[in-house]
Amino acid sequence: MPGRTSQWVEEPRRALSRQAADALSSAADLALRLHRYSDAVRLCERSTAIDPLREVAWRVRMRAANALGDDDGVLIAFQDCEAALAGIDATPSPSTRRLLKQLQR
Repeated sequence: MPGRTSQWVEEPRRALSRQAADALSSAADLALRLHRYSDAVRLCERSTAIDPLREVAWRVRMRAANALGDDDGVLIAFQDCEAALAGIDATPSPSTRRLLKQLQR
């Protein structure tokens, strides 16, 4: 119900948003495994637009950018993840930081 606000509207809206972000993130991971790297990047962008704190999607985006030979894209994805998490006074997880180091070699 666009434009409507109430608890009974907002709760299902948040649940649907989480489900959409989950589905997009899963699809991005599958696209990565199928070597459809551009699709993986696009799906990650859509997932993180819904839920910018979804760190797993940022990691998939970093891997896909790396597979495309886009070194700048790897760093940009990490920096975007870092900026999103900074909004809640958090930082990327150790696994995300390790991935950045691995992909920058």
